[in-house]
Amino acid sequence: MKWRSDEVESSYPRLVFAGAVAAFAIAAVGVFALFLGSELSGGFEAARSGAAEAGAMTLISMPFIACAVLFLGLPLGLVVEKICRRTDVRHSGTLLAFGALGVVTGLIVMRLLDSNVLIVLPAIAAALLGRAAADWLASRRFYLGGLFSLCAGGLATSLIWFAI
Repeated sequence: MKWRSDEVESSYPRLVFAGAVAAFAIAAVGVFALFLGSELSGGFEAARSGAAEAGAMTLISMPFIACAVLFLGLPLGLVVEKICRRTDVRHSGTLLAFGALGVVTGLIVMRLLDSNVLIVLPAIAAALLGRAAADWLASRRFYLGGLFSLCAGGLATSLIWFAI
């Protein structure tokens, strides 16, 4: 017995698009939280300017987040999704598989950027929550369009900032 709804099942490309958009948004929020956490460790005076600094650092890293999601997470996610569909794994098993995918993707990004292990946390959250939100977003085009607009706007702002 399949656990996916018929509406989403009939629109697999929209499901993939929704998962990629959700993963990008969640990864950006996770990276922002990491930057904000590092800024807040300096005390109250650092906390005042910490949010602006964390926002700027997140905008700077958005093209790298997009590349990680599109060129690393999306192909691996398609493979994991195909395996889960062929073996008829339930929803919780699929989410567990995507959590493992987040660990693998995070470790690869950590090695590529020569970063610390905390960068794995946004990758796990993006893979796990992105897949969990994909079904919901794929069936609600308005919210999918709104989230895509926010992500595209943030990425465009980041690229314009690089060009200046």
